[in-house]
Amino acid sequence: MLKALRSIYDCLKDDGIAVIEMRNYDRMLKDKPRFLPLRIHEEKDGQIVSVLYVLVYLQDRIRFNVVYLTNDKDTGAEEIDVEAVDYNPIRSSVFVDMLTRVGYMDIQVTEQGPNIQYTAVKQKTGKG
Repeated sequence: MLKALRSIYDCLKDDGIAVIEMRNYDRMLKDKPRFLPLRIHEEKDGQIVSVLYVLVYLQDRIRFNVVYLTNDKDTGAEEIDVEAVDYNPIRSSVFVDMLTRVGYMDIQVTEQGPNIQYTAVKQKTGKG
C-alpha cells in the first residue's frame, strides 16, 4: 500500500491533489453488516443476473462472498454461483498515517455513503 501511495505521490506536481476513495472499513468493522447488495442487476442474452455480497468477518480480514443469482427469462431456470474474495480492512487512522508517512499534507477525510474519500496534497519540494 505504501508503494502504491508513493507512486501516486511521485506522479503529482507540487501542490497536486490525490483523491482516493475506498470502503468505509471503520463502519463495516463496527456495524458488521452481513449482506451488502450491489447495484448490479442486468439483463444480457436472456439472462437476468443479480449480485450481492455475503460478508464473513475473520480475525484480520473480511471475506466477501460474491453471490451471482442468474435467471433464464425463457426457461425460468435459476442458478447460483459464489466466489470468495478476502479484503484487508484498512482503518481510516491507519490509512491517514500511511499518507502522512509518504509525505502528503492537508489530508481531508470525508464519508461518501458507504465509502471514505481521502484528499491529500503533495508537499512542495522546492524544485523548479
